[in-house]
Amino acid sequence: MFGRRTTPFGGAPNPPSPPSNDDWPPFKKMDAALDAAIRLFSRALEQAAQDIGGLSIPGEAPPSVSSLLADCIVYPGRNGPEFLTLGITRDFKGFTYQPHCRLFLILNAALILEDLQLGPLRSDIAISQVPRPLIDAHMMKKWIRLIRPTGDATANGDMDRLSAIAQQLPANMMEIGRLAPRWISERISIEECAHEWSTGFPGTIGRPLAPDVKRINNLPMTDFVEKLITDFLVETQMQGLNERRRA
Repeated sequence: MFGRRTTPFGGAPNPPSPPSNDDWPPFKKMDAALDAAIRLFSRALEQAAQDIGGLSIPGEAPPSVSSLLADCIVYPGRNGPEFLTLGITRDFKGFTYQPHCRLFLILNAALILEDLQLGPLRSDIAISQVPRPLIDAHMMKKWIRLIRPTGDATANGDMDRLSAIAQQLPANMMEIGRLAPRWISERISIEECAHEWSTGFPGTIGRPLAPDVKRINNLPMTDFVEKLITDFLVETQMQGLNERRRA
């Protein structure tokens, strides 16, 4: 759905393994931003009188969740700010970009909620638009925790550890799926979500945050990912128009 490249951004070598989650700034920012998004989605669905069971995180979301999400992949580099591209790889040569694109869709859902006042329209939109980003935010929180172990295992040539991660990924995602109430699992395919997040190993590639870096809703992205998202948005809009014509 979100494309594949056979080399990471113009043939750049694979980056060194990242430091531990505890002292890796992008992990902390991504985890906090996703937590904020889940709180925002939880309150919106609860205000729409929907029970989301174990997917709910208590407490109010901080202000401007969308800004936190847009900034969560930006971190200080040696020569200035850099940003991460989030990808999935099966062979550490070709990459797909579901995680980066899903982060954009989580951000887009947060923006929609933040732009609407409490009321029937916001509730209707929350029920129709938020379940998938809510599931993705939970699964992404699990996914980012395996970036460091994957980097370590790859750097050390530890095939046993990589095999264990390959088994852990789908198990972690289905653990989230089991928390979903029936009304959400009837609206979206939990198995499809889990499969998308666990089709390969998690990977990140850092790039300088130059002034010409593409952004959509302020989320930095490579030219390739920007085209994927733009094409997806155009396709989604055309599908919506066709459905209205048929109605």
